[in-house]
Amino acid sequence: WIYAGQYVVRLSRHPEFSTDKIFRYRTPRILFSNLIMGLIIYALLLIRPEFQDKILSIITLLTIIALGGISYIVALIVTKGMPLAQLKNILKRKMR
Repeated sequence: WIYAGQYVVRLSRHPEFSTDKIFRYRTPRILFSNLIMGLIIYALLLIRPEFQDKILSIITLLTIIALGGISYIVALIVTKGMPLAQLKNILKRKMR
């Protein structure tokens, strides 16, 4: 994250770099959606049961990861970080 921050600072100081309205509108919403997803995953990890069986532990972890992904998509839609139509197009392209 430090390198990403340094990259943004350097880019913003470059005279030929400029952002459009869509970028400035979506970026904070996408970052907020990331925060929401992270908090949900953290909360789920805190309340997850501890199993002695490795298979149940793996299934629990995979369920938490899936719920994190779902929460991210829902947060993107709710915060209007990305339009639903664009998300559908991205998912369609990945499935081909």
